[in-house]
Amino acid sequence: MRKIKKAKKHLDSPTIEKICGLIDGWKQGDKITWSKLIQKIELNIGISYTRQCLDRYPQIKGAFQASKDRVRPEFNGKPMSAELVAARQRIEKLEIENERLKMTNNALLEQFARWTYNASNRGLTPEFLNQNLPDIHRSNKY
Repeated sequence: MRKIKKAKKHLDSPTIEKICGLIDGWKQGDKITWSKLIQKIELNIGISYTRQCLDRYPQIKGAFQASKDRVRPEFNGKPMSAELVAARQRIEKLEIENERLKMTNNALLEQFARWTYNASNRGLTPEFLNQNLPDIHRSNKY
């Protein structure tokens, strides 16, 4: 049995991406709830989070709401082959992931514009901001 760790105070980007991936993969017709999501995170990632913690992150909240809208059961009266159902689910998952990534990209573009404005107010030039990072000299000696 896998031991479940208690959540850290803040989620890092890779963990947020994993959680959004779990949400994006929610199957059509399965009702999505915060408690089911928390259980799925515990099973797949091994860390326990609260609804309040997850709801605090716009990426997770947006993915959750989009998935909730997507997985609502629809009845069209037509039977579909298993291949068609699988293809439809894959397409829907990719479309949702694409929408989430667009929202993330827009948020980063807004942040970049804010940083650009603030940097120019401080007199920082583009040349200064585009300098290479310093080399890291690591040695085996401590």
